[in-house]
Amino acid sequence: IIVLYMDDCLCFSPKDDVMPQLIEDLCRDGFLLKDEGAINDFLGVNIKRHDDHIEMTQTGLIDQILSDLGLNHENTTRKYTPATSVLHPELDGQERKEKWNYRSVIGKMSFLAQMTRCDIAFTVHQCACFSQVPKLIHEKAVKYIG
Repeated sequence: IIVLYMDDCLCFSPKDDVMPQLIEDLCRDGFLLKDEGAINDFLGVNIKRHDDHIEMTQTGLIDQILSDLGLNHENTTRKYTPATSVLHPELDGQERKEKWNYRSVIGKMSFLAQMTRCDIAFTVHQCACFSQVPKLIHEKAVKYIG
């Protein structure tokens, strides 16, 4: 498996002897590569290798989102509103009460959904649709994801 992002690349193989040959072949073909050894972090994603699987997490980004929302790990079990159904514009809805940056949080959540948390992709997308003029119901939906 090769993961490529701009000029950063990760290579995975179940067999350890494959990687040196792959790097050698790519260098021979003109690619300028630097083997940095075992990886623990890539583009903000923490990577842990286990015997039978690879675990990828983004605890740093999750902590940033919780901080932006004024939440912490102790109060994240509280559910504000179901965000698993389709949200609506709520043109006449109540104005948001909190001052955190809606667009910034949605951007961070979108990156999180793309990289390691595909389970939140639908709800993040629903909330992103209202980034222009979010109302209280949208604010609560974002906090529900958090």
